Amino acid sequence: MPARLKLKVSGVQKSFTSPKGDTIDVVRDLSFTIEDVVRPGQDIGEFFVLLGPSGGGKSTVLKMVAGRLSPDRGTIELDGAPIVGPGRDR
Repeated sequence: MPARLKLKVSGVQKSFTSPKGDTIDVVRDLSFTIEDVVRPGQDIGEFFVLLGPSGGGKSTVLKMVAGRLSPDRGTIELDGAPIVGPGRDR
């Protein structure tokens, strides 16, 4: 069953500035990969879950994968190409 790299998140960091002017690190040094498993004529139907506490950066990560936010550091690639903005492929 061949697999190909679908999503690659490497060393991603994202921070925001609080109303008081403090820098809040929301995502620090996040890296993971998701492979697309291919079987001829079949949709494998896998699910991937992002778990963590409230305020842990889950929505921020999803917004970066969607292209609605850019990471401060690191890279996010879909099918080997960098994500630079929103797209219908996500």
